[in-house]
Amino acid sequence: MNRSTLVMLVVFAALVAVWALSGDKREAERELPPLIVKGFLKKEISLQDIKILNKDELSPYTRYVIEKKGVTGPEKYVIELDPKTANEAKAADKRWLVTRTSAGGTKTFKTRAENYRLRMYNQLLARNFRSSYAFKVGDKGLKEYGLDPDNAISVTAVSPDQTVKLVIGAKHAIDENTSATWVMNPDVEGVVYQISGHDLRTNFAAEWKDIRDRKILAINPGRIHKVQIHNPRSPGRGDVVLERAKLTADQLTKIAKAKKWDEVRKADADWKITSPDGFPADGQEIGSWLESLERMSATDYVDLTNGKLPPKTGLDDAKQGVQVTLYDGDKVIKLVIGTKNPKGQEQDIYLQVGGVSEEIYTVAGWMGDQIVMDRDKLRDRRLLGGDKAKEATGLKISSGGTTFTAVKSGDTWTSASSIDPKNVADFLSDLDGIRVEWQSDKSREDTGLVKPKTQIVVTLADGRTRTLLVAEKKGEDGFAAFATGDVFKVPSWNAGRLHRRPRDFADKHILQVPTSAVLSLTLPADKSGKPATVTRDGEGWKASNGAKVKKANVEQLLTALGQSTYHNQVDDKPADVGLSPPEYELSVKTRQGRVFGLRLSKKLLDNNPYGAMVVDGKVTRVFSISAMMAPMLKRTVAQLAAAKPAPSSMGRPMPGGMGGMPPGAAPMPGSAPHGPRPSAPLPPGAVPSGAPRPGAMPPPGAMPPPGAKPSGAAPAPNAAGARRQAPVRVIPAPRMPAGSAPQPAATPQPAP
Repeated sequence: MNRSTLVMLVVFAALVAVWALSGDKREAERELPPLIVKGFLKKEISLQDIKILNKDELSPYTRYVIEKKGVTGPEKYVIELDPKTANEAKAADKRWLVTRTSAGGTKTFKTRAENYRLRMYNQLLARNFRSSYAFKVGDKGLKEYGLDPDNAISVTAVSPDQTVKLVIGAKHAIDENTSATWVMNPDVEGVVYQISGHDLRTNFAAEWKDIRDRKILAINPGRIHKVQIHNPRSPGRGDVVLERAKLTADQLTKIAKAKKWDEVRKADADWKITSPDGFPADGQEIGSWLESLERMSATDYVDLTNGKLPPKTGLDDAKQGVQVTLYDGDKVIKLVIGTKNPKGQEQDIYLQVGGVSEEIYTVAGWMGDQIVMDRDKLRDRRLLGGDKAKEATGLKISSGGTTFTAVKSGDTWTSASSIDPKNVADFLSDLDGIRVEWQSDKSREDTGLVKPKTQIVVTLADGRTRTLLVAEKKGEDGFAAFATGDVFKVPSWNAGRLHRRPRDFADKHILQVPTSAVLSLTLPADKSGKPATVTRDGEGWKASNGAKVKKANVEQLLTALGQSTYHNQVDDKPADVGLSPPEYELSVKTRQGRVFGLRLSKKLLDNNPYGAMVVDGKVTRVFSISAMMAPMLKRTVAQLAAAKPAPSSMGRPMPGGMGGMPPGAAPMPGSAPHGPRPSAPLPPGAVPSGAPRPGAMPPPGAMPPPGAKPSGAAPAPNAAGARRQAPVRVIPAPRMPAGSAPQPAATPQPAP
């Protein structure tokens, strides 16, 4: 017999001895009755299905009592279903109230319980479970199973049918997929049971902050009729009184029956700042603030010791504590907003309701920033207040050494220079949408408003004028003020839009003459180096080499030129951006002898090629043009320059008499109708006259060149200081009366 065999025999003998000696104990354990808890569901179902199918809503339990040891001593939670909601079918509609007794039974606090936690309790008791085995343990051995007084959780669940009593200990893993919990029956002394497949501890071990409802204020923003704020952190503007009418008896009756609190009166309705006087209220901001207070939830709770506040909360600091008093009829709600928790990683803010009570709250730092208010945050934040810029009759902007003036005539805007009236209307509409941040503690000297960069004068419908001074942007935001009044800050996304120059309102159409006024077109040079010319020939067109040209092809090109617009006008010299000489050039000659041309460069601005408008041989504007429009315009020109009949689809007239665009073709990207055009409907897919137009797309099958950016898309990253594109503006297209003759076109002037 070898050595390993002897070792195995010795081990086996030892195990047999242990088994024999424990015979009496095993016999006793077999005699212990199992612990059985009957679930309220009649059919067996998995815990996952209980959650998915909301089977916990069938729970008959109306009362839970949980006792355990807390941080300051024994704690007891008595959670009871509000009888008024006992018949509600949905768990979310039930109301549970929890009473907490702590500090050795000396402190009691009652509030609403968290519905989610009660659903978890009910899910645990939905299914039948019984112990897998049981054994006796002395008092000294209970700690091993988490059943000693410092760790055990006593739970009593009461329903009309049964009362379940458990002492819950530690949970442990049977294998990697199965957990079990040690429990005791308080009516059976010294016996420990294992409940396999159930984690009974996690939810019943939840802390006070996870048992009670985290909602802090039970208010109805529609009922609040007066607010007082004392904010010592904002000297000179921290004391504010807001008021509106009390609800009538009839309104109170309606609001009590309403399903939603705002059905009778909105949170933002009818507010006035009654102190200090002379500041219109921002109802939208006040309403949002009240709704934030109503939604406010606690991240944690801090118990008071002998009614004393913990140090460094700011709640009892006359220089830091922000006091808010809300009036709801005869009911008064007071709260104090303190400082950030210096030890907390989340920068939570202390808050107290109703003066000194049994506890204080902490709320998320971002929420604290939302609820601390002063006069500047609650006064009217609309740029023009109650005035409406979109109803103005005059506009004057002085900026960067330039001046732009426009006057409203009837329903449109006119100016000494060629403008797109819609650009003016859109600018004024934008003014109405700007909301500012008041900075009444800042001076005009500090913010650069003594010598503003831009001055905007708006003449209102009643004849009054409002003069807005706008300083150079400092960092991300810009400062502004009216001729009289406080300084305010304009957020970065709006600040740059105020510094407008005349060219920002200019007509951006590339060809600014009606197509009927065009006598000839000069196309780019061919391989021989000679430019081709197409000239009117009676009702048709002919090329300089004598070949007949499809009328539809010419009109398609003229329509494309007349509808196309450029992006941004720039200050660059033509030679600096590849426009003198250009890579590509075409021009049209009018019946009056004027010559209008378009030049294109190989150089790009934000992936869009540079272009130039030429009038009688002189460059009047340099700009960027759509990366998708330029190559398609070239292809259309090349097709015409061949002086051969185009493919049959190009020659078919469009339904309704609009020649030149094949069925299903789209207008040129970046284009919009402008100027007197032949009286004919637009082809399928074209943008209606005067309609706002999104970024254009190429016609079916057309692909943009490599690196091209769709018109209207966000510009690609560029070097520091590079200009960005402005949205293309579209104006209505007036039509020529039947039989009228074209008038001489105005010469587009370079806009400053």
